[in-house]
Amino acid sequence: MIHIVMVKTLVFFLFCCFGLFSIQAQKIIDFRFSAEVIGWKEDFTGVINHDQMKITFTTQKWIENIAQLQAKFELDGNYEVKVGGVAQENGTTTNDFRKDVVYTINGNVHYTVQFISPQASGLPVIFIETENSAVITSKEDYLNMTFALTDPDNPKNNILKNGMNDLIRGRGHDSWTNPNAKKKSYRIKFDKKTSLFGLEAAKSWVLIAQYRDATLLFNVIAFELGNRFDFPFNHSFHFVELYLNGEYKGNYLLTEQNQVNPGRVDIDENAGWLVEIDGYYDKEPKFRTINYRLPMMIKSPEFEPADISNPAYDFVRNDLNVLTNSVANRNFPESGYRNLINMDTFIDFLMITEICDNKEIETPMSTFMYKDKGGLINMGPLWDFDCGYGYRYGSYTHYYSPETRTPMNLLFKKMFEDPIFLMKYKNRWIEKYDDILSMTDFMDELANKIGKSAEQNFQKWWYRTYAPWTNTHPYEPNDFYNSVSLLKDWYIAHVSYLNTEINKIPDITIVQPNPLKAWTRNGLLHVAGLTAGETVNIFNATGMLVYQNIVTSDEMDIPLKVQGVYLVQSKNYTIKVAFY
Repeated sequence: MIHIVMVKTLVFFLFCCFGLFSIQAQKIIDFRFSAEVIGWKEDFTGVINHDQMKITFTTQKWIENIAQLQAKFELDGNYEVKVGGVAQENGTTTNDFRKDVVYTINGNVHYTVQFISPQASGLPVIFIETENSAVITSKEDYLNMTFALTDPDNPKNNILKNGMNDLIRGRGHDSWTNPNAKKKSYRIKFDKKTSLFGLEAAKSWVLIAQYRDATLLFNVIAFELGNRFDFPFNHSFHFVELYLNGEYKGNYLLTEQNQVNPGRVDIDENAGWLVEIDGYYDKEPKFRTINYRLPMMIKSPEFEPADISNPAYDFVRNDLNVLTNSVANRNFPESGYRNLINMDTFIDFLMITEICDNKEIETPMSTFMYKDKGGLINMGPLWDFDCGYGYRYGSYTHYYSPETRTPMNLLFKKMFEDPIFLMKYKNRWIEKYDDILSMTDFMDELANKIGKSAEQNFQKWWYRTYAPWTNTHPYEPNDFYNSVSLLKDWYIAHVSYLNTEINKIPDITIVQPNPLKAWTRNGLLHVAGLTAGETVNIFNATGMLVYQNIVTSDEMDIPLKVQGVYLVQSKNYTIKVAFY
């Protein structure tokens, strides 16, 4: 009996030892990609962590064919290896390593292969190569390039443009010339109109570096507010990873160029106009308004010569001088300025500017206006918000003083003296308040989407986070998620303050102007400004009703038998008219 127990114990011991050993021994002991496969000079070997069952590849170097790589691996025995149920042949089977790939050994041991790379951040990747790998040193002179866009989530967005027929140059003002702005922005110009991410096809697109922004969200927040406000000609936004001549350049925001075009500012390109108000004042044709001396640069129309002395541009200058003169007029706000503008776009533009506390409205800088043929003057598109969110000039830091109103240029500041403008501003704030407040959820959503990319970006570029009103130390390497948290805290405090201040605006009753007009024409009383379906009544000087009818159009001719003074009444409006 004792011998039987001893044998069973020995068998159990041997099973445990050798069984456990056999499971532990199913290991990947080497995992790599050959140099010729990835386009490197040397093999790329992964770091294996047997405790966590992970194999990690960390790099910002460009990896050729990352979506179809053949891995070389070595095991500590002769085992079956599968990925997603597909048998893996060493150095032959391809997999897409832009996302984690799980290698299974003998059905029960799982190694996760992970790339920590911009190409595996989950964002679309743009790869640009200039002719002869020339360095982009100018924002005036274009270089020829090839362009490739790959989208891991939607291959329909993939684009490959070879042949060096397309162009790229630098862009921006401070972001191009400031020595602290190591990360540069670029303008792309395709030889033919090209759609990116399913957007309206165009030749010109921009890649914004957002070098001041430790969250990479400043511009996108403004654009999303534009979406929620249904703001005309609002910018789309797509985060991308950018490689230029094989070098990783960081996370970029791809969006439309500000220009007159279908899918952009879609107005008449000859009889309409688009201007940029900008203190740099460095592009012809340009002029300053008579009042307020605003620096206007005409982006469209484009006539030759492109000089303000060209009389073809007179109508643009005249429109803007009439507007600024009417705002500066001593009879303001009853100076006729309301008849010149689409007030809704001015209100939405200035409100989004205040929400984001964009300091550039004071100079102003990067501020756009447009007018279509026969239309009113509009604000927009929204643009360039990296000097917002409590920004302090000269410090490259944000999140100061959430409980302050945004300083504005005198032109826009004056509009807040108009009680009608003020009341409409308050009503719009109340209408959109829930959309404004819920933007913090949007920030969280985007932060999660671009988190991996942001970590790569801030390894490439050194940023500082600083929130003086929370006493955060000013000199520390950027922590992306902490930066987003600081932004949200500032935003919540700022919006709460604005809500209190804007709701202090007293309610007023806005009386609409009387639309009715009447005069004698061809022996008949001609009445205009009517509303179809309403009743029109005409009374003589003694108050007797002498005519009544249902209106069928906005104008009508009415036969009256006796000359004299009459009252014309329709809806809630009444006018006195002399019929003769």
